[in-house]
Amino acid sequence: MNKYYFLLLALILFAPSCSYIGEDFDLAENEVSLAVPVAYGTLSIQDIVDRAQGDASLRIDGDGKITALYSGEILRENSSKIFPPVPGLFEFPIPDLAVDVPLPIKAGYRIDKGIFDNTSIFFKTQHDKKEIVKMIMSIPSVTKNGEVWKKEYLLDFTNTTDVTTEAFNFNDYVALPNDNKIRFEYEAFRPNGEKIKLFSIAMKFDVLKFSYLEGYFGNQSFDIKGDIIKINIFDRWISGGVEFENPIIQLDVDNAFGFPVRSKVNQLSIKTATGQSFDVESEYINKGIDFNYPTISEVGQTKNTKFQFNSGNSNIGQLFRDRVVQVLYDFDAIANPDGDVGVKNFFNSTAFFSVRVDVELPMHLKSNTFTIADTIDIDFTEFEDVNSASVKIKTENNFPVEMILNGVFLDENNNTIDAFTPSEYIVIKAAPVGSDGKTSSKTVNESIIKMDAARFAKVKKATKILMTASFDTNVVSPNSPLWLYGNYGLDLKIGAIANVKP
Repeated sequence: MNKYYFLLLALILFAPSCSYIGEDFDLAENEVSLAVPVAYGTLSIQDIVDRAQGDASLRIDGDGKITALYSGEILRENSSKIFPPVPGLFEFPIPDLAVDVPLPIKAGYRIDKGIFDNTSIFFKTQHDKKEIVKMIMSIPSVTKNGEVWKKEYLLDFTNTTDVTTEAFNFNDYVALPNDNKIRFEYEAFRPNGEKIKLFSIAMKFDVLKFSYLEGYFGNQSFDIKGDIIKINIFDRWISGGVEFENPIIQLDVDNAFGFPVRSKVNQLSIKTATGQSFDVESEYINKGIDFNYPTISEVGQTKNTKFQFNSGNSNIGQLFRDRVVQVLYDFDAIANPDGDVGVKNFFNSTAFFSVRVDVELPMHLKSNTFTIADTIDIDFTEFEDVNSASVKIKTENNFPVEMILNGVFLDENNNTIDAFTPSEYIVIKAAPVGSDGKTSSKTVNESIIKMDAARFAKVKKATKILMTASFDTNVVSPNSPLWLYGNYGLDLKIGAIANVKP
């Protein structure tokens, strides 16, 4: 097949798959040269965030200003952390006709009111005569719909000395303990009506659970597991420094527990690209942060607290002048930190406490080598029989800064095949800035990188090209931070001009 026809066919077949059909990659005057588009891409702050591991996004305000947001996992504890279900492993003796049975709760707790959640109770009884005994058991401090719980049992001891009653489910019954104890009272009658005291009675439950508790739950610490937030804004960093105008580490806390909660910071630190670790320092790490909580009149509500470590109350402004790649944190929640037993505590079965940590990096910055980069798919499969080739790169820039563009050709395993030489780096002019401080139009640049047959023989094996653009904010805004806006980007169109062997 004629080689010219082959490349012309390649142009016809390949060009429709590109995103810029009709783009100005003209045929050279030489009749044996063809220009074919091979790649298209855009470099932007969004590209950086999209590559992040975990929860990352951009926030663009009404004026178009960008803030990069990186969030950790939501760390959550539910009500079972405060009062976990208690398995009924033990029996509670009722040695007399009226006995106060203690609740199996932690020391320092006080239970004033509880609503049972599918807890079943039964009684194990013993009697020394072969007869049927009527027993009436009541719990004066346990009610439902205003009625005290009372139940009559017929205990058949005619063929045994031990009788266990059927279990009764106390779901939704309300208990009002006194001094963390619940009183059990019973009467027992022989068949002739004589009132007696049974040889022994013991109460047993399956699992003690409450859908609602009220009282005081002590001064205790709840361990909330730590997490790591990965910051990828510097993934393609080459050199130089950056200074964010107002970086923020924010705690976003939802609290449905009805008691005071204060933070205990076990760790809040950053790790840099060079492997160094630094602690965030602030008075609020030392004294803790008090979180909002619902009062007794707000049962079922969730209260939110947002707290920011910023340049005004911590050293993070200084820390983020380095290339931060991770934020590491570990918190505990301290219940009733001041030990005020007069504060009414409560929670229900749906109550929870959650902590989310966000890192906010407003793109209002100063940098002497800020870098954006992206890997773009490229296809040279139609260029198998060439003498030499040139790569033509067209850029449209609406960043308000002059940029230096570099490229690295990669194979399917991301190994480097070839790269632009320093003399081939492309200087891209800044976009003009209007009176509103934003760029008003794009600057267009076209460059050609010539390659001999040996070099192109390597390059044509590439499946991707890593394009990196760096800029210095001091050029356009000396000693002052520069805002990056949501519509800023560098559009790239790459084509290959191939020469067919004669």
